[in-house]
Amino acid sequence: MIAAIVNPKSGGGKTGERWAAIQSALERELGTFTVLETRQKLDAIGLTRQALKDGTQTIIAVGGDGTLNEVVNGFFEDGVPIHPAAKLAVVLRGTGSDFVKTCKLPGTIEELTQAIKTGDASPCDIVRATVKPISEEPRERYFINVADVGIGGPVVNLVNNSSKRLGGKITFLLAGAQATLQSKNFMMRIKLDGETICDQQPRYFTVIANGKYFGGGMHIAPEANLNDGLFDVMLAGDFSLFEKIFKILPRLYTGKIGQLKKIRMLRGKRLHINADRPLLIEADGELIGKTDALFEILPSALQIVGMNDKVD
Repeated sequence: MIAAIVNPKSGGGKTGERWAAIQSALERELGTFTVLETRQKLDAIGLTRQALKDGTQTIIAVGGDGTLNEVVNGFFEDGVPIHPAAKLAVVLRGTGSDFVKTCKLPGTIEELTQAIKTGDASPCDIVRATVKPISEEPRERYFINVADVGIGGPVVNLVNNSSKRLGGKITFLLAGAQATLQSKNFMMRIKLDGETICDQQPRYFTVIANGKYFGGGMHIAPEANLNDGLFDVMLAGDFSLFEKIFKILPRLYTGKIGQLKKIRMLRGKRLHINADRPLLIEADGELIGKTDALFEILPSALQIVGMNDKVD
């Protein structure tokens, strides 16, 4: 059984406009399958869970990184996989589409359907985040790509309240510049695998990276790997406004931000972070909660259709 979870509003509504053509192309190779459209935020979580409980073997996520994030969350309930043998296929059509910049996924519908039919899939790590809820969001959330504590929350707020007509890269870059001008550094306490790596020291942001890219193509973690059983951690130190604008921003898309002296790169499996005030946490381009927060790697927790074993 196959089910497609479709967010017609993703990509500024372009997914909805193009869905009929996408569905037709999928059905030519796969035959009839279940189509479940989201209507509001978090819908994809419940739709995915129910589809898996009904015996669906392959879920196709159709939308942006946020839709993908919700679908990933739908694969889990009460901390465990609902259907461990189920597979996730991806048709990303959102503003950022950062996940596919890290791994090699099928580039066409024809390649994707072929991978589904042959059962071609590779294991992918997932990160579980236990956070303080913002409102009604669940306390435990999962993400597949990148989370950010500090600057990411304000950036996502600005992006989500924009028209996104300028495309992913420009939209995120402008939001990042605006948030940078308004941001302040925070006092953070951080533990990685039980070791204190930051004890009430000022930090600009902290990134937990399973993938390499976020924010519409920002190359934040060049060494991150989706199936190595670890996440990469970037600690951005006490940068001045001048440094944020003239040192960090120019390096965000080059993969060279880690060369700055006030940047520290680490790897681990379990990270706990709190701050002198509640900080918003974004993951996969979505606000998922606020600090205090605990991040834990779940090795090979999900099978991704057509994902190249040797991810970049």
